[in-house]
Amino acid sequence: MNRTFRLVGLPEFRAWLAHVPPIPKARIRAALRYVEASPHSGEPLKRELKRFHKYVVDKYRIVYRIDEERSEIYLVMMDRREVVYDRVRDRLGLRVSERKAAYGVKRRRRSIKKKVISTRI
Repeated sequence: MNRTFRLVGLPEFRAWLAHVPPIPKARIRAALRYVEASPHSGEPLKRELKRFHKYVVDKYRIVYRIDEERSEIYLVMMDRREVVYDRVRDRLGLRVSERKAAYGVKRRRRSIKKKVISTRI
């Protein structure tokens, strides 16, 4: 059975999209149409964001939640990869201590050291 889903977003998404350069903007709009047609095509997120999916468009991420009962896709956040996940956590009200517990402080420090070492070579 092929169900039709509907995108549901806040007006702030249109305002955000207005400031994106033209080429990525066209790709993001095409991606939104694709997500609307097949919502499970996006990758499920992990840890405290496990009920959400992401769809990657160049350096941008579309984070959304699927409501199977209502056949709706709730757009949670769209932004550059560097900031989108922190903004989603802030919107959900996750505290800094919860973030550290979810990610592990030691893991983050190791990844930073690897980046520093790799840039010296």
